[in-house]
Amino acid sequence: MVSIRAPKQGEATTTFYDAAGLESGSELVLSTPRVGFFTTPAFTANWQTNLSNSMRVTLNQALIVATGMQVDGTDSTPIMKNPPGLDQAHASTPDCYGCHQYLDPTRSILQATYSDNYGQQTDPNWSGQKGLFAFQGVVDTNISTIDDLARNLATHPKVASAWVEKLCYYANSEACTADDPEFQSIVSKFQASTFSWKTLVEQLLSSPIVTNATESQTATEQGEMVSITRLDHLCALLDSRLGLGDVCGLDLTKPARVGIPIIAAGLPSDGYGRGAPVPVLPTQPTMFLRAGAENICELVAQTLVDNPKPPDGAKTYSSASDTDVDAAVADFVSNLMALESSDPRASQAAAILKSHYQAALGDSQSPATPTEALESTFTVACLSPSVLGIGN
Repeated sequence: MVSIRAPKQGEATTTFYDAAGLESGSELVLSTPRVGFFTTPAFTANWQTNLSNSMRVTLNQALIVATGMQVDGTDSTPIMKNPPGLDQAHASTPDCYGCHQYLDPTRSILQATYSDNYGQQTDPNWSGQKGLFAFQGVVDTNISTIDDLARNLATHPKVASAWVEKLCYYANSEACTADDPEFQSIVSKFQASTFSWKTLVEQLLSSPIVTNATESQTATEQGEMVSITRLDHLCALLDSRLGLGDVCGLDLTKPARVGIPIIAAGLPSDGYGRGAPVPVLPTQPTMFLRAGAENICELVAQTLVDNPKPPDGAKTYSSASDTDVDAAVADFVSNLMALESSDPRASQAAAILKSHYQAALGDSQSPATPTEALESTFTVACLSPSVLGIGN
């Protein structure tokens, strides 16, 4: 963790280009306050503002991240008439007033703190601007600093359910039913753990809402979604099951890789659109997914099969003998395809893969070498439904 504080009298701020010092230090001295996710350069780079928008998009996206909800004209939270910070030009009609009465007073705190480029606000016309926080049942009139805004976001009663729902979208590729007793139980345990991410992941992923091991209200109302394995899912799966470290090159702090990251960049991925509380989640297979996944699987196969210098910690497979091939096929089934021995599909999958290996060796037109045959067998396993599909 890194502490961020304002400079003392006469103290210099942290030098932003001192990479070595930033890596080894545990404190940043900044003139511009950075409080929580919504004031980070990464967040503000994604959600830029301008003179006309005047921090409204910044506030709305911050509300979406924290609470899973946005200012959309449906909020019935009681609020004073003509609250501080209200832009009369934008709120002059009843249709517009419904949103601006909540947006404008709260974005005033952002506007009083940051310039349109998210630097320090030095214009006295804006820096002294007053505001308040009013959103989904919470009203705080005693708010004047960016810390006050961060506190309201962090303690908002919608935070716990919002983050359970966000993880539901990731796991199920669709929403969970908010009044499902299983969902509410997870929310309660998440709150009781003082918002432990580990607790949330464990509780949700082991819940019937995700496993469908028993009936749930969510399954009854939403059905079971069988989705493609999108970019983040597939890359995490390959890393975890095969001992690969960031195979898709998603970690930008690590040296750039060649090959797979270029292909992976074209795979469908999760995302959010501006002003959208619900993520964009591609769920249907396409020829682009199929072609991209096949190329990735082939490159991974070349990395793991008969490679004299495999990546550190990665699983390796040998075609040196029939025993080695049998062991490789068994691991393809149990580990890569995640089919336990008790699963009736496991023996069928093993037979199919072994048959594929023998067919590749005995191809009368273009017989493969043992290495090529095992690489091809790995690729077949890698393209199976339990790798490229979620919820099947």
